[in-house]
Amino acid sequence: MRNKVVVLIWLSMYTYTLYKNLENIKVKIAACIHHIQSWCASMRLKLNATKTELIWFDRRSRVVDNTTKHLNLDPQCSIPPSDVVRDLGVLLDCKLNMTQHVSSTARICFFHLRRIRQVRRCLNETCRRILVQALVISRLDYCNSVLSSLPSSTLQPLSSVLLTAARLIKDFSSRDHFTPTLKQLHWLPIHACIAFKISLLMYHIHSGTSPSYMSSMVTPCSASRYRGLRSSTRRDFAVICTNLKFGNRAFSVAGLREWNSLPASVRQSTSVAKFKSKLKTHLFSLYYD
Repeated sequence: MRNKVVVLIWLSMYTYTLYKNLENIKVKIAACIHHIQSWCASMRLKLNATKTELIWFDRRSRVVDNTTKHLNLDPQCSIPPSDVVRDLGVLLDCKLNMTQHVSSTARICFFHLRRIRQVRRCLNETCRRILVQALVISRLDYCNSVLSSLPSSTLQPLSSVLLTAARLIKDFSSRDHFTPTLKQLHWLPIHACIAFKISLLMYHIHSGTSPSYMSSMVTPCSASRYRGLRSSTRRDFAVICTNLKFGNRAFSVAGLREWNSLPASVRQSTSVAKFKSKLKTHLFSLYYD
């Protein structure tokens, strides 16, 4: 059995630091991969180094040429950097603007919508809605928390998918003057769907049912230096201050802000089912009223 590894490396902000530490980073990553190879060999697995992908995350201009970014595991194997890699079905680009992932998701969703449209005359509205939810909506909901705080222009393709799916369910063509709204189908817009997913993850952290690696990313106000404030009695989380919009996209920031903005009646739900119901009602009133 052969496996591959996706190596994710975040470049330093400063050119001087990057040039100074680039070789050290490459040596550490190569050593880490060699440890993984040894572990795979102990489990009678073989790591296919030729299929290993390498990506350098750099928000700013690329200050290092691609030949310098190559990772040499041995004299016979050199891993070139990639602009986009796939991890758990999510396309991560070197700028982390998620445009590749949004475009790919929208393209697949439109493909399934065209296929359903070909047989829509043989299906009633209930069947069309079931197919759309299974083939389209499920893809829009998958890992959509990584799209938090993205601009509306980036998420516009996904919003178009929702509107097209609504027209398909109601059997309206693009030429019809009347367009069914998402509220009629009891659907949330894309931004609200992202907020719903992040809030649900925060509820699992709050209730203690989340993995430890997620709960370690947040700090309750009651356990911080803000424990004497009213925010600690409301069971808020301490939000990290960031100076960049890019930092606001991190779950340790976006998740805390979404949770702290929820009403107390929603956060004090006693079960996941009740939390989902109250949260959707809250988001409906927030985005549609």
